[in-house]
Amino acid sequence: MEKKKDVRFSEAQIKAFTEGRQRLLLNKLLNVEFAFSGITYWEELSCVGYNPQRALLTAVISVKQAMGYSGGLCTNGSGEYVRFFVDWHDGAGFQDIGMASFRAHDISDAPPGMQHPLKYIVTLPLRDEEKSKICFSPVLPTVRAILSWNAIPPANPLHVPFYGNVVDADIQIEPRPFYLGDLFEQLKVNPKPDLLQLIDLKSPVAYADKTAPIINAEMVKQYRELQIPDHRTLTPLLASMSGAESYVGPVIEIAKFDLDALQIDWDQLLNAFNNDEANTTYEELVCAGLQTETDTLGAVIHIKRPGGYSGNLCRRGSTEYVAFWVDWDNAGPGGYQYVGTAQVQVHDIAAIPAGGLYYSVSLPLDVTTRLRSCKNPNIVKIRAVLSWNVPPSMVNPNALNVWGNRLDRVVQIRPGKETAGLTHRFDYIGNVLVSAIDPVSHLAYGSPISDLSANRPWGGAVNFRAKLFNTGAPYSTHFQVQYFEPVIGDWLPVNNEFTFTTARPVLWGTLFNSVFINSAAYGGWFPYVANPAINEEILDNLIAVWNTGNRQGVYRVRLAYTTDPAHAPANIEYSEEYRIMLDNVHLTMNPGYGVAVNPAFAVDLVIDGGDCHSYRKGDKINGHLRAVDNYFGQWQLEAQPSSHITGAAMFSPPSREVSGAADNGDANLAWDLDTSNFDPCGYTARLRVHKRTIFDSATWHYEYVDKYVGFSIV
Repeated sequence: MEKKKDVRFSEAQIKAFTEGRQRLLLNKLLNVEFAFSGITYWEELSCVGYNPQRALLTAVISVKQAMGYSGGLCTNGSGEYVRFFVDWHDGAGFQDIGMASFRAHDISDAPPGMQHPLKYIVTLPLRDEEKSKICFSPVLPTVRAILSWNAIPPANPLHVPFYGNVVDADIQIEPRPFYLGDLFEQLKVNPKPDLLQLIDLKSPVAYADKTAPIINAEMVKQYRELQIPDHRTLTPLLASMSGAESYVGPVIEIAKFDLDALQIDWDQLLNAFNNDEANTTYEELVCAGLQTETDTLGAVIHIKRPGGYSGNLCRRGSTEYVAFWVDWDNAGPGGYQYVGTAQVQVHDIAAIPAGGLYYSVSLPLDVTTRLRSCKNPNIVKIRAVLSWNVPPSMVNPNALNVWGNRLDRVVQIRPGKETAGLTHRFDYIGNVLVSAIDPVSHLAYGSPISDLSANRPWGGAVNFRAKLFNTGAPYSTHFQVQYFEPVIGDWLPVNNEFTFTTARPVLWGTLFNSVFINSAAYGGWFPYVANPAINEEILDNLIAVWNTGNRQGVYRVRLAYTTDPAHAPANIEYSEEYRIMLDNVHLTMNPGYGVAVNPAFAVDLVIDGGDCHSYRKGDKINGHLRAVDNYFGQWQLEAQPSSHITGAAMFSPPSREVSGAADNGDANLAWDLDTSNFDPCGYTARLRVHKRTIFDSATWHYEYVDKYVGFSIV
């Protein structure tokens, strides 16, 4: 990925693309067909990767031009939307898993130095619990990402955007825990029934090899058979022996084995090690950028080989380190400042796809003292340095280790007011970036072009993701996420109990820790549990969840924080307020049957004259459907079983998606079904109706209900 030839467009082509870009929304509203698609002159999706330990997808987007994004940083700019799909290779094909976005703006090329392409990042959590397997069975799905400018991509994996492109990448899912039942299965042991009553087959079993030394004789022998060079296998040991200035790794753990038996020529091996640099045979850094709205650096790593990564998924494996550097003042090579190292664990995977696997890393970046007004865009250079199994230098931005490479990229820092004191950044509400909340409708992904993914309210459990800066020692800063309750005319905390998950990098990966807090112990406030001094953060900045119950309409929310343990009002600081639309009305389906739709329910389906009747092949069946909701999304008609239907079931109309913000669905719509393709059999007609509401912060899910009616063809 990202190794693409620049496409040269003629002036006439660019003029046509520009005119089409200016008319995009109007043409879509009027259903005017475009003469082109897949234009990447302005923006292009470069890479997609995945971090198995964090279950987080990352996509890197290049914004290439100075103009064409609907306004500068002081305006709302335009939307860049990335929709993700995953194919688990189970026969179901690509499945929609949700969307991420950011705002792009016109940023001049006038200041000195390179301003474009700017590298932006979007991320999306991937729910992989149901698909993960034990370490003996790698799960390697394919992810598809579709980038679209100013128009949300539909839930169609074959969609080709007008402005944007499509990228596929194979990824690796974190294995699930190993249970006692798995052990019996692997050993092909069938315990006696009376023994099974005494044990819990779901009891976890520790992966013994994950704590084994990272180098042993057996590994050296196996890798030699695979023609993996010794100076790869023994890299951590050789790095510590070489006395390299950049080496800052740990004391190397080596199993006690007979080195002489391996017939190692140490002089020759050290010579090979010291004369090899920036080798990308096994891994390569292919993209880097910044998630501007959350101040998060990121990179995508391409893993190319089936072996050479210190063991399979049942073992410790090895670490891909990425050190990040920032040239805040664009001072050139000497201006880079080290800001931290991110990492991801990788392993030997014999079944690696032909195109390799793509991993990602991320690193929080503190920009609070570097913020500028939106009138003065802050464009900086970053450098990402990849190193396998040996941490890269923290003092020399030019140092390259044996295995890995580096990338220099240009990114945009978010506008704001710089401060060295306690401050905040509000990121997401209900897993939607706050910048994607429409300030007028208070809906997620507000758009004049309505579809299932646009103009969405929230319901159920709404989560909040935000970060506090300059908080001092852990637990010394207190905070509340608050909502304004109009019934009492006051602000209230959204929750009183919460389990925080913290994460901090360690030499062998990431250390996670769970901390349960009852706010009553802190006067009704939550302590900020992260410890920046050891690079510990709250995982995904998830700081609160609000159970919205049956609340309806627009609600105001904000973040309050203070270092005063007494929480005196004069010492409390507040974030900006956000208004969000709540919708906790669920679809209701008529469980009964009749000859007319029942207006007491949101969803109903009838066959005129009643269901459970018999028809001759070729007859036309007529009926009516009801699909109504204030946040109607779409409905679909389908006949089952499809195995006895030659070709597609010919419903008319077969489906409908929301057409505008005022579209509440169909109260009593006539439909018909041509049975010419139906073999003699019993069938059901199914009506599936979706809402647009984001329930329980699941942006990838659309609540739906089904109604069935039966008939037969004789």
